[in-house]
Amino acid sequence: MSRNVLVRPLRSDWPSHPYDMAIATVGYEQRARYAFQALRPTARIKLACGFESQQVFEYRPNCEWFESEGFRTEHKTDKDYKAWLNSVLGELSPDGQRANVLVDISSVTRVRLAHILVTLREFSSIPLSVNFVYSLAAFTPPPPEAQANSHVGPVTPEFAGWWEEPDRSVVTVVGLGYEQDKALGAVEHLQSAEIWTFTPTSEVREYSPAVYEANRTLLESVPPDHQLGYFVQDPFDCFTKLESLVYGISRTSNPVLIPFGPKIFSLCSMLVGLMHIEAPVWRVSAEGQEPPVNREASGFVYGLEVSFG
Repeated sequence: MSRNVLVRPLRSDWPSHPYDMAIATVGYEQRARYAFQALRPTARIKLACGFESQQVFEYRPNCEWFESEGFRTEHKTDKDYKAWLNSVLGELSPDGQRANVLVDISSVTRVRLAHILVTLREFSSIPLSVNFVYSLAAFTPPPPEAQANSHVGPVTPEFAGWWEEPDRSVVTVVGLGYEQDKALGAVEHLQSAEIWTFTPTSEVREYSPAVYEANRTLLESVPPDHQLGYFVQDPFDCFTKLESLVYGISRTSNPVLIPFGPKIFSLCSMLVGLMHIEAPVWRVSAEGQEPPVNREASGFVYGLEVSFG
């Protein structure tokens, strides 16, 4: 990963930009198509990649909608997704001009989000200006039972990080979601010397009490000055807080980022991981054992603008 990365706030007029390429996800959630259907951004090349499994709920209607709007649809495994990305990015004209790309991350998995960022960073034909957008889901109650974690480790090998002094103490920076005690289990697995938490607040207010209740035990053990908040509607502020904290931690300790919660926090965490090799980004997952949930769009869309190269 050799190219520079520059992060900016997403401009409010992003839907009206002319894009060279738009990349969507065919998922089983209703919100998978919301940003494109409601805000109508246009692009010269339109692509929508789905999954070979869990084609339930809105999967088929989403696929049919994207196809009706001129998107080329594919259905790939996570293993094949990065190769697919490399192939489609090759369709951008290598004329030396910056290409404008739109990526909707609302329904991607964290593994695919990691592949997207790494592939964009490694793409060397032309500079890229990429608008990442995220459709916040309307509130649905958290799952009644937590599934046992079967994967605890770097989200992909490229995010394993590298510590210059492995004997330093580990400091965990964890984004909180509303899965019961998931963050607590991850922190205990790492046996961290120090913990920082990032708690989301959004315009869908039902999430806040659910997040607190799911993480009550962890929050009671973390000093108040290590409990940070962020607004989902201001991902650039979240990114700058996170990047500044990781920079400070890495001067004396070894940071680990664990992004639970809204996908926009995962985006911020992985961007920080691209910029700071000393900050691995971990994924904690039940590996497909969680029951699928058809999340509908709340009507709020946020994002970041990222330049590669």
